[in-house]
Amino acid sequence: TWFKLDKKCMSLEDRLLTLPTIEIPPREYFRHTLRGLPASFDDGISNELQFSFNSGRAIVCFCIVWLFACICLLRRIRWLGKLSLFIVSSSGVLTVIFVIRSLALERSEVALQKYFAIDMETFNDEEAWLDAVRITNTSLCLGMGGMISLSSYS
Repeated sequence: TWFKLDKKCMSLEDRLLTLPTIEIPPREYFRHTLRGLPASFDDGISNELQFSFNSGRAIVCFCIVWLFACICLLRRIRWLGKLSLFIVSSSGVLTVIFVIRSLALERSEVALQKYFAIDMETFNDEEAWLDAVRITNTSLCLGMGGMISLSSYS
């Protein structure tokens, strides 16, 4: 596939090689909040091997997930198919709760105005569209993989 960038055509492989590395929000959260990497790490000053998980929340979350996985394996595959219905529907409920909580925050109307305001310069920028496709693809890959795995057991 060929992309037009700065009035010249380049292949997708060349585009990915010349693409500046940007920090997408999930990776930024993982690296800075869960791993505790300092801002100097982004400059290439620090070594990633020096740092480990220093967040107690991450360790508790990992333990809960492992416990949940062990219980599912002990209860057999038939139970997992029924459980997948609960897991998928609970994510929708959590999304609704998150939206209600977000709208109840102070100055949420300003955030909504900025969210729904269209900046035509950014809207016509092909870099913004490429970044949006990349982030959407990453999110869909993560979400659909789990749903396909769980739905095959029902």
